[in-house]
Amino acid sequence: MSLEVMSPADVTALLQGGLNDLRQIEFKPLLPAGTDAGREEFLSDISSFANASGGHIFYGVAAGLEKSAVEEARAWLEQIAITGITPRIPGLRFKTLELPDHRFLLAVRVPKTWVGPHMVVFRQMNRFYSRTPAGRSLLDVGGLRSAFALSESYAEKIRAFRLERINALLNRTLTVRLSEAPKTVLHILPLVSFQAGFRVDLDPIGSGELVMPVPMAARGVISHHNFDGIINFSSKENYAYSYVQLFRTGCLEAVESVLLQPRDERKLFPGAAFEKEIIQCGNRMIELLRALQIEPPYVVMLSFLGVRDYSMFPGPMKWNPASHQVERDHLFLDEVVIADVTQEFSRALRPAFDQLWNSCGWAKSLNYDQDGNWREATP
Repeated sequence: MSLEVMSPADVTALLQGGLNDLRQIEFKPLLPAGTDAGREEFLSDISSFANASGGHIFYGVAAGLEKSAVEEARAWLEQIAITGITPRIPGLRFKTLELPDHRFLLAVRVPKTWVGPHMVVFRQMNRFYSRTPAGRSLLDVGGLRSAFALSESYAEKIRAFRLERINALLNRTLTVRLSEAPKTVLHILPLVSFQAGFRVDLDPIGSGELVMPVPMAARGVISHHNFDGIINFSSKENYAYSYVQLFRTGCLEAVESVLLQPRDERKLFPGAAFEKEIIQCGNRMIELLRALQIEPPYVVMLSFLGVRDYSMFPGPMKWNPASHQVERDHLFLDEVVIADVTQEFSRALRPAFDQLWNSCGWAKSLNYDQDGNWREATP
C-alpha cells in the first residue's frame, strides 16, 4: 500500500474492506487527543508498528475531518514523533487523504525499521511496544531480546549480502563477463528485501510496462532474465563494462568498469563527473523501486575495487598539498540510509562521497554547497 498514490476511492475501498488484523493496520475514529494521554497513546501505537512489521494508522474514520484540523494535528504529531521515541523512526510518513465527500483523514505509515527496537520516552515512560492480532502490546523481556536480536540480524544480513556480491565480482563468478579494470559498485538495498519470503513481481519489467535503470556510463544496453532476476548491461567487444542487476528480493546492484580506467597511466577518481554518474544512476534505481512500490528505508552502499594508488582529481585549478593516493586495494564506504521517499539521493550520498575524498587526503567532497546540495564544482 502506497500513500503517495491513494485516491479518495482507494481510501473508501480500504475502509469498507474491514481489515481486522491489527498487526498491519488500525483505524481510529478520531485524531489523537492533544493531552499527555493522547500523546502517549499515539507514540505507543507508532512504536509498536515500527517494532513489529510496520503498518498504517488512519485517523478520523468515524465521519472524516476538516482539512484544517488534520493539518494542525499533523504538525504537532510529526514533532512529538521526533522527540518522544528513541531511536527516531526513520521513514515515518504522514499524509492527508481526501474522502469522496471532501472530508479528510490523517494517514500515518510506519515502516519496519532496522534501527530498533524503539522506546517511548515521552514523560519518561521508557516502554517498548509491539503488535499482535489484537493490537498494541507491551514487549516483555523475551520479546525485547528478540527485537534486539532481529535488529542485529538485519544489519548482519545486509553486510553479508554486500560481501557476497563483492566476492563474486572479485572472483568473476557473474552471469556477465566484466573487464579486469577497477570498478565502482553501488548497492541500493530495501530493508523489506531481507524479510523472509519477500519477492518482487518481475512481470511488469519483462512485459515492458516498467523499464530497468540504465547503468552507469552506458552506451546502449541489453536486458534479459537471469538466475538472480533481471540484468541490464552495456557491452564492448567480448565483455560487459557496466550493468544494473535487479534481484528477485528487490535489491539493486550497479557496477561499472569504465570511469576509473587509467588515462595516460594516471590513476584518478574523476571528481565531479564521477559523482554525477553515480548520482544519476542511483536516482534511476530508486525510481524503479518506487514504481515497484518498494518503499524506504533503503540502505545505500558504495564500494570501489582495485583502487590502490588512485588519487582524486577535483579539477585543473584545484590543489591540496595534503592529498595522497589511496592506500588500500578496495574501499568499502560506510552505509547510508535513505529513510523517506522525499529524501534526495544526492544529499544522502554526501557522507559517502566525503569519505571517498578523505581516502585521498581531502577534507570533503568539493561538489556540495554549504546547504548540502550537490553542485558540480566550477574549475
